Amino acid sequence: MSIGLVCFLALLVLPAFIQTGPVHEIFLVAVFLALLAMGQAGPARRVFLICAYAVLGLGIYRIACLSIPSLWHVANLVGAAMGRWTAILTGQPLSIGATFGGIDFLVLMAVLYAGWLHQTDPPRRNRAIAGAIAILGGHQVYLFLIAYAPILIGWLPKVTEPKFQQPYIPLPLDWGHTMRLALPWNLPAFGAVLHVAIACWMLRWARWKPDAAPSLVNSGSYPNATPVNGSWKTVAATMLLAIGIAMASSLSSPRTDLNGKVFIANQQGRLDWSRPQHDRYGQSEAGMFGVLPMFVQSLGGKFEIQSDPTENLADCDVLLLIHTAGALLKTQQERIWNFVQQGGSLLVIAEPYYQQGATTSNFNDILAPTSIRVRQDVAIPEPESWRGAGFRLAHPTTLARSRHENIPFSDSGASLQVHWPAWPLVVGQWGWSDPGSDAVITSQSRFEAGELLGDLVLAAEQHVGDGTVMVLGNSSSLTNEGLVRGYDWMGRVLGYLANRGSHPLSLGRQVISFLLLVALIALIAWRFDSGHCMGAAFVLAVCLSAGEAYNRSITPIMPDGRWINSLESGTNQVPKQSSSKHLAYIDASHLEAYSNQDWTFDAINGLALNLMRNGYLTLMLPEISRERLERAAILVSIAPTRPFSRDERALIKEFVEKGGVFISTTGAEEVSASMQLLEDLQVHVPPSPVPTTGDTEEPVPMGYLHTRYLKAEDYQAGDHDVYVLFYAGWPVEATGEKVEVLVRGLKNLPVVLCRRIGEGRAVIIADTCFAMNKNLEYYGGEPFRGGYENAHFWRWFISRLLKNEVWIPPPVSESAAETDVDEEAEQ
Repeated sequence: MSIGLVCFLALLVLPAFIQTGPVHEIFLVAVFLALLAMGQAGPARRVFLICAYAVLGLGIYRIACLSIPSLWHVANLVGAAMGRWTAILTGQPLSIGATFGGIDFLVLMAVLYAGWLHQTDPPRRNRAIAGAIAILGGHQVYLFLIAYAPILIGWLPKVTEPKFQQPYIPLPLDWGHTMRLALPWNLPAFGAVLHVAIACWMLRWARWKPDAAPSLVNSGSYPNATPVNGSWKTVAATMLLAIGIAMASSLSSPRTDLNGKVFIANQQGRLDWSRPQHDRYGQSEAGMFGVLPMFVQSLGGKFEIQSDPTENLADCDVLLLIHTAGALLKTQQERIWNFVQQGGSLLVIAEPYYQQGATTSNFNDILAPTSIRVRQDVAIPEPESWRGAGFRLAHPTTLARSRHENIPFSDSGASLQVHWPAWPLVVGQWGWSDPGSDAVITSQSRFEAGELLGDLVLAAEQHVGDGTVMVLGNSSSLTNEGLVRGYDWMGRVLGYLANRGSHPLSLGRQVISFLLLVALIALIAWRFDSGHCMGAAFVLAVCLSAGEAYNRSITPIMPDGRWINSLESGTNQVPKQSSSKHLAYIDASHLEAYSNQDWTFDAINGLALNLMRNGYLTLMLPEISRERLERAAILVSIAPTRPFSRDERALIKEFVEKGGVFISTTGAEEVSASMQLLEDLQVHVPPSPVPTTGDTEEPVPMGYLHTRYLKAEDYQAGDHDVYVLFYAGWPVEATGEKVEVLVRGLKNLPVVLCRRIGEGRAVIIADTCFAMNKNLEYYGGEPFRGGYENAHFWRWFISRLLKNEVWIPPPVSESAAETDVDEEAEQ
């Protein structure tokens, strides 16, 4: 009992130390139920033990689906078959897969059903028939509800939201509207409740076997507890099998460096290779794939863009075909597949089907020799994006990513149709397939009867000859904006295709995983015992989590700004390491104040684009480490809420001393988490509010501030003053030498300070929202006060600090200039 309690507590606290595996919670429940079984005797012990085995069986099934694609195919086919059967019974079209087909429920109930029959007295025939009818009948009721969900939605009243709604006053609760939002997405929860009710009925009125041996009386809190049965040999065998399964289904040996690797991409198609440009603002002017060559260069690879990418593949490692359209010549098709057959890698980036006159998407023509097809649809997630709405199979591109990390796909891609021997890499569970491309054009979509519900394949792979073909139904993670957060995933994709290595989805590993799973199931079933159940669940959970942690530790994506060619240079060049670094990081490891929802007012898309316009590959920083910072030129921190550790503060100061630029944008109300770091840099933003007692003086808020930072007489050939806009400015202070005030606000107090430390600079901007979209760049590119003064400020600021040159912003419009004079008079 004490050992079981230790195992449970260990699994409970494990997520606090390492990233846990994809089925950790399932095994945690199995261990807990087995622990309860250890402390009981008679029927209660049997009930808990049967439930523990059922949950363990579900966990093993989930491992098998994630590491054995053939089993995923079978489960999805069974779910689709149940959908077709239900459609015949109801007359309502129903297209579903394993998720909405409830295969997880059936696996759980099948194990519980087997244990229930095994532990009850004979005769069992009538009991077996009744239990099977209850399980299958209840599941069919659930499928009926799924089929009739579109009709039920139509019956429920619609709620018209007011045109103008106060953001802090919620709408009145309307149950009809709530039910409309819940259907069909929450019906699996109803199915789970239905199966739990059936399980309770089966276990409550079961006629259990008598105990084989009298209970042993223990001196503890459980006087009727039954001891763990089985010899140490069977327990050891169970543990070894669990370790083998975890290793076969999780460990991978990928390489993520691209040194010496050559990537070739198509120039023509529905795409452009432009980068964000100065004086062109908004999401529509962000460009598409122009930053991708910079990213490949940062990992040591060479990226070439060719009008006919199939013409010269002799030295190519990875061929990228992105948003291709038009007729594909037979010779081009032959060159592509000769390249793949001989060991090359092909990456096809698809999009929703396109047709303009005689020009159409040709993805399926390219993929003709494979078992992967791009559907003519738009894969629509029920949430705002696929972040958190799907799962990833065991693969080098996914194993090293935490399961809590987002799936890097937007809501404007296509889904894939995948048949064996191809396999999925990323599956969207909570969404549907909207036929055609109207959802992208109109930004309007709704689920209708007959559309594929759940289990949309978003990325897939197939081995052809000695080569590899990978297809992504969505290009968002390769775009200029998408790479900012999706670079880790894309770096692993490119590294895997360029290097390739052993992984759980390789045929040999699949066979090994399957045999070990069969052996473990047989051994656990043979010894119906809480110790075996708990041991298997505990070891599987710990080993799978350890495997994920190992994968993450050995395969970090480490872009190096020294390998990136400048913006002005061409892309078809061999990268050469230089002293200048074209890499900027935005810290994402300390619960910063900005929003991760793209192009909202509090997001930082504008900041990322402005850094790109100034020649920097801009990425989110997942951790403060010496290896990452020594490869970068800029680090931006935006009002963190988690304090920097002592080691992190030392690394940031070392980064600045060696020539880096650290930029902190934090106002007085959010400065507490940054205070120790700023003190190390000898700068200070007085916090607000301050205690009512004591002698601490409250700083004077400057609020929404439009202030001058360059006078006409301050620069050569000056003919106008230059202004910048603050959303909520505060005063900032500094001690020591080598301090420069860049911008002053009310009462001539500093708002932006620059301090030289060693070879670098630390810049403090006392405004939390200074770099957010609402103060820098709108989605549509609309001007602020008739101009783009803040975008110009960043251009002036970066050129002055990092390029040893001074770029002077152009004058603003006359109306804005008049407003500036009035505000300055007020100040």
